[in-house]
Amino acid sequence: MPPLWVKINYLISILAVIAAFVVSLATPGFTVFLGFSISLWLLAGMMFVYGAGRVALDVRQGQTFFSAWVFPVYTYNAKKQDVVKNNQPAAALMASMILMIFWAALATAWITPVHVGVAVSIVVE
Repeated sequence: MPPLWVKINYLISILAVIAAFVVSLATPGFTVFLGFSISLWLLAGMMFVYGAGRVALDVRQGQTFFSAWVFPVYTYNAKKQDVVKNNQPAAALMASMILMIFWAALATAWITPVHVGVAVSIVVE
């Protein structure tokens, strides 16, 4: 993807996260935690879709090699005829899961049925 498109995607992602939080502050029916939750779920969802899609594509093409401890991830580069580090998709996938675990811990403290946060953390793990 061209660098300009990457910057535009990052900008749209950041604006979507900020917009959800600002709407939660301005709308009387929303709580601050609900706006934070929507923002965090949106960010984690975008990161998960990107990471899972790229990892699945690379694995399907047979060009990705994982170490025994997930990182570093190597991808075969045909131009260089060598393997190069390609940690970004796996890092995005792991970061989205860590964000969801963080949200689940906050949800157990702030949401009345405690089992919601616990269930989300179990599913993510």
